[in-house]
Amino acid sequence: MNKGILLITGGRVGSSNLFKSIWTANKQPHHFELDLINDWASINPSNDVVKFIPFYDDITIKEYNYNELIDYNKVLERSKMFGKVIILNRRDKIEQTESLYVMRVHSNNIHSGRWNDKLIDRDNDTFNNMLSYNKEIDKLLIQLAKDLNIEMDYYEDVYSSQSINDKSIKLTGHWLTPDKRLRMVDKGTSII
Repeated sequence: MNKGILLITGGRVGSSNLFKSIWTANKQPHHFELDLINDWASINPSNDVVKFIPFYDDITIKEYNYNELIDYNKVLERSKMFGKVIILNRRDKIEQTESLYVMRVHSNNIHSGRWNDKLIDRDNDTFNNMLSYNKEIDKLLIQLAKDLNIEMDYYEDVYSSQSINDKSIKLTGHWLTPDKRLRMVDKGTSII
């Protein structure tokens, strides 16, 4: 039986905590942000839990076309080798971009730092490039969900319900609670 689980995700969609929730509940070997093409030799798709963010290293280029940045057919082929695939996205691209911007510009790429809106400069090229990146990742994730015939999970739903569409995948719920979110807003509450 194939127990491998692949989480394909954009950046800043709550995927690190969902990844932790999956591998701690399923007690399987896990690989954080490996590349399905370059790191394939390190992955056992029949048993591992793997988090994959497509073309994440290309986040600062100005124009995006995922067909030029990734071997889509190879990603699709390798995704099919896992027992389960989860595609996690975020509906609100502005909030996703704000989170990505703060992580890349102000937090030295540390993905778990707390922050607030005062750090965001929405009127610069870096922010706009990151927004374009998130929109292109969105196209890729939509196409993968279609080609894999799976329903996409969204950050907004996962963190409000503490569940994913595929109920056969066990989760450790405490990784999906509001105290794990990173964006600090009024009265000490937070959202990623």
